[in-house]
Amino acid sequence: VEASRVKFSRGDESALVLKELVLDNNSALGDEGANALAKAVACGAIRSISIRSCSVRAEGAAAFGKAIISLTSNKKHRGFVSIDLSGNQFGTIKPRKKKGAAYSATLIRDKASSHIGFIGKSIQSRLKGAGVSMGITAESDDDEENVMSGLIDSPEEAETENLIESSTRCGARSFAGEILNDGDDERKGKLRKDVVFRNEETDDIISNVRIGMRQCCLDSGAIDALSAAIIGARKVLVDLSIDVSMNPDLDSAVENALLGVNGAKLLSKLADRHLNALELLQHSRKRAELAAAAAASRVHTEIGFGSAFDDYDYDYDTC
Repeated sequence: VEASRVKFSRGDESALVLKELVLDNNSALGDEGANALAKAVACGAIRSISIRSCSVRAEGAAAFGKAIISLTSNKKHRGFVSIDLSGNQFGTIKPRKKKGAAYSATLIRDKASSHIGFIGKSIQSRLKGAGVSMGITAESDDDEENVMSGLIDSPEEAETENLIESSTRCGARSFAGEILNDGDDERKGKLRKDVVFRNEETDDIISNVRIGMRQCCLDSGAIDALSAAIIGARKVLVDLSIDVSMNPDLDSAVENALLGVNGAKLLSKLADRHLNALELLQHSRKRAELAAAAAASRVHTEIGFGSAFDDYDYDYDTC
C-alpha cells in the first residue's frame, strides 16, 4: 500500500498525529486495512484520511462509523475529522459499465440465454406434439428459482428479504448502523458508558466530522440511513456531514441536506423513513423467530408422540 501524501503534527502531550493521510487507489487495502485505519482515527491518531477507490466494503465502512462514536469518549480527540471513502462501491446499485467493445461479456451471455430459451421452447413444442410432457417450465432464471423452491414469497416477505440483504451488503447502511447502534441486539438500548450524550439545550457540538461517499453506488435506502445517522450523531455531540454527490438519481436538495446546507425538514423525513424500515425489519425478524420456535416445538412434540407408541409396541400376531 502506497501513500500519496502524509502530513504530521504534534498533538496534546507531544503525541504524534497524522494531520493528513492519502492512500487513494490502493485496491489491496480492502476491509482489513480500513479496519486498522479506523482504529487509528478512533484514538485520534489521524485527523484526515482519504482512501478513495480502495476496495472498501460494508465491514470497512462500518469500522469508520464505530470510530466516529469512539471519538466522543476522549476530550483530546475532539475537533475536525475528515474521512473520504469515495469511489468505494459499497452501495447496492450496480455501477454503470463504460461503453466498450461491441461484444461485451454481458451481451454474449444475454444472446446465449436467448438462443437457449428458443431451443428449449422448440424442443418442448415438438415433444408436446408427440404426447410427451416436460413438466413445469420456467421462462427466466427468476422463475426457475421459484419453481425449484416451490414457494413464492409474499410481497411483504420479499420486501423484508431485500431489506435484510441490503442492510448486510451496503456500506452506507453498515456505517449508519454503528452510529445509530442498531446492528447488535445485545447493545441495543444500552448507552456506552464512555460516550457523552448531548443535552441539546446546554451542550455544544464538540466534534465536526466530514465524510466523503461520492460515487459509492448508493441507493435511496442508503441515503435514508445516512440521514438518520446525521441526526443520531448529534445526540453524541458530533456534527456529521456527508458528501453523497455523484451517486445515481440524487437531486441537489438531497445532496445539500446531507451536507448540512438547509434541508433540515427533508433530512428528518429521510431519517424517519429509515427508522420505519428498521421497525419493519425488526418486526419481521421477531415473527421469523416465533415461527422457528413454533416449528421446533411441533417437531419435539411429534418425536415425543412417536416415542410413546414405540414404548408400547408389541407383536399382535402372538396374541
